[in-house]
Amino acid sequence: MKNLAILERGFWTPELLTVKQIAKKENLMLFDLDSLEIKKRWEMIKDKNPRLSPDPTIRLAGHHRIGNQLVLEVLPSNYKEGLVLGWLGSTMILVTTDEYVVLQECPETTSTVLGKGIRVPGCTLKNTMLFKNIVREMKEEFCVEINENNITVHGLTEIRPPLGSLRKTLIAKIKLPLSKNELQKSWEIAKDKWEGSPIFVKLKKNISFKNIGGIKKINPYQLLMLAIAIESETMVDYVKRWINFWL
Repeated sequence: MKNLAILERGFWTPELLTVKQIAKKENLMLFDLDSLEIKKRWEMIKDKNPRLSPDPTIRLAGHHRIGNQLVLEVLPSNYKEGLVLGWLGSTMILVTTDEYVVLQECPETTSTVLGKGIRVPGCTLKNTMLFKNIVREMKEEFCVEINENNITVHGLTEIRPPLGSLRKTLIAKIKLPLSKNELQKSWEIAKDKWEGSPIFVKLKKNISFKNIGGIKKINPYQLLMLAIAIESETMVDYVKRWINFWL
């Protein structure tokens, strides 16, 4: 358990930045990790795949609006293109009990017509099929029923992994008609498909997730989208670009 780290800036970032390092820079104390809980989750993952790396990585996966909790993800330390709950044609990162951020592979023809704030189904047949795929994947992967009309597209991003080609993705939120307990039951049903294991960490009362990095003008979910999408650009430059996009 020596090499614990929080992967803070996206899937392909080579460096590992801990939340505690960021907190120290901002003069904040965010939370204390429960090493026993991490060990328990890691043993569960190792049982599924004994050939995993010997040490876990802990990644910041999201933030729960209810209860002001961070969602952490326990993954193998050599896990490069990690997912929070699973993989079936799209990358889904848990954000809150009723919203997901979806980084979905986006065809060139679709990316040219989508803009911010579009409600779905979209403007073209391809867009509609894209959202139908998200609905199907949520049901198959996570045992969660959603409606196309509960998906909102917020924008597009381009990510170029160090060893891969440019990937165009769209950023969307999915409203889930589930309570926290109902969603937890869905996770239990789907947990065998998980690539990792989520942990919920309650933040201290005087700390807000959106205070990380000193960014005040955008909400925590937008900040999470930024952090996920960052690959080669600095946090400052990327945040400035997306602040302009949302304003």
